[in-house]
Amino acid sequence: MSFPLPIELLREIFINLHSEEDHADLFCVAFVNREWCKTAIPLLWESPFYSMTKETIWRCLNIRTYISGIKEESRKILIENGMDLRSSPVGTAFDYTSYLQKIDLWNIKTAIRHYLIETQKRGLDFALSKTRLLFQILYMHFLDRSRGIKKIVIKNAQNMICLMDDLITLSFLKQSSNKFSGLKEFHSDLYAGNDFSNFYKLMSGCSKNIVRMNIHVKTIQEGDALATLVKSQNKLKHLKITSQSDCYIPVLQAIEYQKSSILCLRLKDLNFQNITKRALEGLISCNLLRSLSLLNCTGFKIVNLQPLSFAFPNLQKFEYGCDYNQEKFPEEFIIGIIQTSGHKMKKLIFNDLKNNKHSPDLIHAIKFYCPKIQKLKLQRIAFYQALTLFQNCIHLKQIHFDGREIFDTDSLLYKLSQNVPPSLEIMEIIMLFHKPWKISPDTLEKFLKNSSPSFKLLKIYHDSTSPIFIGPKKITTFNEQHFNLIKKYGVKLYMSSSFDPEYINPIIIPEEPKTIRRKYQSAIIDDDLDLDFISTTEFHSPSIIFNIHTTNYTNHNVHIHNTSNSSQPIRRVSSFFSSFFGSY
Repeated sequence: MSFPLPIELLREIFINLHSEEDHADLFCVAFVNREWCKTAIPLLWESPFYSMTKETIWRCLNIRTYISGIKEESRKILIENGMDLRSSPVGTAFDYTSYLQKIDLWNIKTAIRHYLIETQKRGLDFALSKTRLLFQILYMHFLDRSRGIKKIVIKNAQNMICLMDDLITLSFLKQSSNKFSGLKEFHSDLYAGNDFSNFYKLMSGCSKNIVRMNIHVKTIQEGDALATLVKSQNKLKHLKITSQSDCYIPVLQAIEYQKSSILCLRLKDLNFQNITKRALEGLISCNLLRSLSLLNCTGFKIVNLQPLSFAFPNLQKFEYGCDYNQEKFPEEFIIGIIQTSGHKMKKLIFNDLKNNKHSPDLIHAIKFYCPKIQKLKLQRIAFYQALTLFQNCIHLKQIHFDGREIFDTDSLLYKLSQNVPPSLEIMEIIMLFHKPWKISPDTLEKFLKNSSPSFKLLKIYHDSTSPIFIGPKKITTFNEQHFNLIKKYGVKLYMSSSFDPEYINPIIIPEEPKTIRRKYQSAIIDDDLDLDFISTTEFHSPSIIFNIHTTNYTNHNVHIHNTSNSSQPIRRVSSFFSSFFGSY
């Protein structure tokens, strides 16, 4: 009997089940019946190389399946080069390659290497020597059979340079260049190696519908070529630019050509000291911008960027981050941003690792000009500053602040409980590991009771001025009585060290015991505003999770472990390229 729902509706349901990071749910529904399978399989195979958190065997199965679909002459070349293809018999149930829409070059290379190690049983040297050949053949197979590539991710990694040469040659053969005409996302984080300006120029000739672009500019030639790529787009909305030199200036000048469409701009590692007047005018022209991020950017003191701070009246999100440079927090510039956007501002994120204290002027600007603020991430603030934000930002959903210098902590939480914004869902606090906040169970219960039912998650991070420990340490902020209250009100708790080891033991409620590895951030758009690339400053530390039903958390130690994680390419089979695609 056929399934009563139309296929179109079924597909929409499956799309909501599906995510690039996790294929498990969609994989299960593919086994329900034939119609579900035919609807689920194309979604599963749109981006089979996206997630690298799965077991090795699944990456091998992807490659094994693709090899079953390659042409006979391709199989012959692989066999002649010593590969055993008995695990990939000819023919597949579906034309899996035709569904491919998203390519991550590093993940493809890693999957190929896992496949060679696991199936060929010839050792690592053999896998390293054949990786490039198999990459070439599979990549040509992807371009030949795919109905169109919508997303390409290229990130710098060990031994990728030779594959980048292949990428340039193979991607823009006459017969395959049309595969990139529908490209919507392009992410290139090539911070070392050869110059890729020719690749970017070729892209600008055939890929004119890119919506999201993430580019790293490292040479003058690349800056000019990427400027051409930006200019050639019909409707670019999201742009991230990273550069450790002045090569980015042509790209900023080209932004003016996208001023009517660009909504999100993310600038990283740029030095504004030598910015040209035309480049600054290009930035100022983007007055429809809704999200602006300035990460590790310098030159605020040297260059007068104040006109830029008054250029974005439609801004809904602003992020400032500083990991390592010694420039002073550009407060005047940021207050101008806040004043100009006013009631439209919904998210303010400050990640200044120098731990600058926020001045009363900045806090007053947030309170006065941003009454509709929903997310706040601040650095060190005083007792009264935390309280005044709670009292005035009544639409606040998420707040993160550094409370290492707030010592009357029980009194603060008690006063916060009397002024909880009715929309508050998440509160994140940084405190000292050696001198954590002292909060009585009665005060915690009052806060949880007054913040119910909206409040969902409490995150606590312990920092230390002495990150080197001898022996294990304990998290002592809460005891069993606190944990029972958190369970009572149905709130989730994440409490851990904020050090940066490979493995830590946080306390999480509620969960079953399991191990979670670090989630590496990728170039995905941000949360509910759907405006920009996800911030790498969100907390996704690897963890061991304990169950509150069986564990006394206060007796658990914080263990700090360190783990660490290493081709010779073969010559390009040029005669095969010409027989497969014709001349270049």
